[in-house]
Amino acid sequence: ALLIVILRCYVRITMLRVFGKDDYVMVVSTMFAAATFVCFIIETHNGLGNHLMVLLMDANMYKSFAKTLYVHSLMVMVGISCVKISIAFSLLRLSATKRQTRFLQCAIIFIISITLVCAGTLIFQCFPVEAAWDSSLRPAPLGTGSAHCFNNTTFRNLGLMNSLFNIITDVLFATLPIPLIWKLQINMRTKISLVVVLSLGWFACAAAIVKAAQQYTVLDDPDWTVHDSFNVWNYIELTVGIIAASLPALKPLFHWALNTVSAL
Repeated sequence: ALLIVILRCYVRITMLRVFGKDDYVMVVSTMFAAATFVCFIIETHNGLGNHLMVLLMDANMYKSFAKTLYVHSLMVMVGISCVKISIAFSLLRLSATKRQTRFLQCAIIFIISITLVCAGTLIFQCFPVEAAWDSSLRPAPLGTGSAHCFNNTTFRNLGLMNSLFNIITDVLFATLPIPLIWKLQINMRTKISLVVVLSLGWFACAAAIVKAAQQYTVLDDPDWTVHDSFNVWNYIELTVGIIAASLPALKPLFHWALNTVSAL
């Protein structure tokens, strides 16, 4: 995903000499993806891959793990939203009617609003906030404090709601480009190639569905830290989305490469 975005930036800056809002937002999304990868490394150093009881035996290690996971969850969620916003900005270039333009603008506002709500839910899942990673602030049996946190059912339902919005927007942005591209004044071969590339967004949608299925059971799994399938699929959704959204921007580079090979 990082390589694809670097190539995208090269094409936009060097070959086309234009860098739009969609490119800026995609760079931000890639930064969140890179930061999330760093979180995975820190989590692994602090016990990810081991049984949960092993982590709980070392209070400092578990606190560091939980704090990193707290940041990780925020970053990957905002990163996924940035991918969708970038796609919407890209589609605005293709929109031919005011209705399409307004629809995409409303979609951007909707995604930003949902992201802010979900981010607020994650940030303030506990009062005080520190109780999200410091279990000693929670009531017995986890700790000796009096912090208030969402229970597993509430947290799962809020997470599933966010996943549902992600799936809906994934389907929307994987489908919407097809009629827009079909109306462009370009040859059929180019239309088909663009539709095929943009259809890669369905893989991100599939990852979101698998993630939602994992999300339903992860909070009830006493050993979720062994595999951490939920966060892995969450990250797959982010990185596949970045790749699928950036590949169409590489068309000038592919065209240049084919012409260079043909000239040899």
